[in-house]
Amino acid sequence: MAAASSETDKCPIDKGLDPNDNSLDAQAERYRASPTRRTVFFYNDWRRARSTNRLWRAMRTIPESQVFGQIVSECSVIVLISIAACLLQLHGLNWLAVNLSFFSMGLPCLSLLIVFRTNSSYARWDDARRILGASLNRSRDAARQAVGWFPKTPQGQILKERMMRYVQAWPYSLKCHLRGGPGGCEDDDNLKETLAGILTPDEITLLLQSSHRPMHIMQCMTEIGREGNLPIPAQINLDQNIAAFSDVVGGCERILRTPIPLSYKRMTDRFLMLWLIGLPFSLAMEVTKAGFSVWMTLPVISLTSFLLLSIEEIATQLEEPFSILPMGPYADTCRNNVDGLFV
Repeated sequence: MAAASSETDKCPIDKGLDPNDNSLDAQAERYRASPTRRTVFFYNDWRRARSTNRLWRAMRTIPESQVFGQIVSECSVIVLISIAACLLQLHGLNWLAVNLSFFSMGLPCLSLLIVFRTNSSYARWDDARRILGASLNRSRDAARQAVGWFPKTPQGQILKERMMRYVQAWPYSLKCHLRGGPGGCEDDDNLKETLAGILTPDEITLLLQSSHRPMHIMQCMTEIGREGNLPIPAQINLDQNIAAFSDVVGGCERILRTPIPLSYKRMTDRFLMLWLIGLPFSLAMEVTKAGFSVWMTLPVISLTSFLLLSIEEIATQLEEPFSILPMGPYADTCRNNVDGLFV
């Protein structure tokens, strides 16, 4: 079997987005689809992550941050509003200002909304990560059982190799299933190209004709196990692994198709934006009363908006985890592990 390609996590994003679309949303989707976004850590990566200059490196790369790129328009609008608030304060037109204690009272509520939103999004990401990890373990187990239990006859060897091919194809079909669909960044051409070195042309054709590719592969594995006339304990164990694959698909589809309640997200976003829009008017008045230059409002508002909007943006990115999880490297690992059983 061929070695796994290092390019499998590339996502043909232009097939799902207009290549001429240079909007911030399109740029963000292309970034989320890039292989460098979906990282798998090894020892050297951990050394760099805990290096003594990690904090300065994080500060230095703020302009390159995708999170910053996503919120720069909102931050710019809030800064412009802050400039308007400063000008109004300079001309004594502070009728839009509200006592700063109003914002102080609202801050705990806003903090709780943002924290709950971030925790919920991280829980979804962690759940998806655990599900994919369980899928990898089950793939290894199914491949091990195929090597150990299929008879050493010519027919048994043919069935064993078919089973191993489908075990290798399983994570790639799952990746395409979760990232495909209308507007998705995976399509049939991408899946066909990826599986060309794993399945036979006839097997790929049958797979692409199925409306649910992971289920098709599970059915093929079930039929191979039945044709192999395996011992009853081996059949039971193999079927348990195939059933676990079905649980993986169900768990991933649950995360993908059921977002955090939209009313909760909208309320958090509205609360956050209204709080940030109103804060400059009150802060400009308080800064002036304290004897400082009214323009001190700008750096305070800029930093506050950057921090709060960054947290909200991170929560948004984590909510749908399959576009940022390294599903390609997961699939490559499965493929390499199965290849290793033939050594």
